[in-house]
Amino acid sequence: MRKLKTFISMSLDGYLAGPNDDLSFLEKLPDTGEDYGYHEFIADVDTVMMGRKTYAKLESMGVTVPHLGCVHYVFTRNEKNRSVLPDVRFTTEDPVEWVKIAKEQVGKSIYCDGGASLLLPLWEANLVDEWTISVIPVILGKGTRLFESASPLFSPLWIKPQSVHLFESGLIQMKYVR
Repeated sequence: MRKLKTFISMSLDGYLAGPNDDLSFLEKLPDTGEDYGYHEFIADVDTVMMGRKTYAKLESMGVTVPHLGCVHYVFTRNEKNRSVLPDVRFTTEDPVEWVKIAKEQVGKSIYCDGGASLLLPLWEANLVDEWTISVIPVILGKGTRLFESASPLFSPLWIKPQSVHLFESGLIQMKYVR
C-alpha cells in the first residue's frame, strides 16, 4: 500500500502562510546550502496532490511543475480549471476518496503539498501516514494555520514521533508517523 506523506513548513505559532498567503518568511532563513531532507523525501514520491490556491501561488512564482518527475493532481471546485502540462492534472474529485483509491494503486508515495483546506479532510479521515513538519523560528501572529479547526465530530489523532532535527539555520524538523 502506498503512503500519503506531507513535507510542510510552518511558523513557530503554527502558520503555513502569513496574511494574504504571504510566504516571504520562508525566504528569510539563513542560506546554509541545506535542502532540509527534501531530495531524500521526494525520491520516494511519484504523485503530488495540492490545492488550487497552492498551485496558483506556485504559478505566480514562476513554478509550473513544482516536483519534477512526479504527476501532479490539483484539487479544485471549478471544473473549468485545466492544464496544458502533461504532468499537471486538475480534478474536482473528493480528495479523501481520491487518496483511498490512489493508496491502493501501485507506485511510490503520494505527497500532499498543501494547503490547509486540502490537508484538513485527509487529517480528519486519518489518511496521512507520515508528517514531516519544519518549524521556522518566527512568530507570525496571523495568517493561515496548518491545523485549521476540525469538525466537531473529530476525535484526537495521536501520531508517533519518529525524529527531530535541528538545522544550522534554526529550522527544527519533526517527523511523525501514523
